[in-house]
Amino acid sequence: MATALGHYVDDFIVVETESVVQSGYEQFTRMMRTLGLRMKERKALPPCTQQKVLGINMHITQDSVVLSPHPERCQKACSTMMRALQKNELSNDDAHRLAGKLVFLTSTLFGQLGRAALQPLYARAHGLSNDDHQGQLNARCGQHYRPSWGS
Repeated sequence: MATALGHYVDDFIVVETESVVQSGYEQFTRMMRTLGLRMKERKALPPCTQQKVLGINMHITQDSVVLSPHPERCQKACSTMMRALQKNELSNDDAHRLAGKLVFLTSTLFGQLGRAALQPLYARAHGLSNDDHQGQLNARCGQHYRPSWGS
């Protein structure tokens, strides 16, 4: 019973290739019942070669495992950034929340690539950039940044 299994708090995740996904799911469920271990079967996702788990898409083929952020999470982070750019303002609390979202989104990247780029957000979240601009992103008073992307 070599089943690829993930566990997070009270959730179990089984993502398998198409040829064994159904039998892997059935055998895992049977083993849990036999051992008397509790699992919330009513919450179970149907067996599949792809699953969305904690905002991450997992896809398994015969040759690879692909992890990617769910598009909905990407859109939420982009919307938060666009609002900040349009208002030309990002509070410490908003910077902290945005940094958390972006850390989670970049967690699927090899070697935590992208983490260094988040340092300015963490600096703002910890109040290290408020001395002269009071949450303003650009020092140009009265002018709002109009990004050319994401419209």
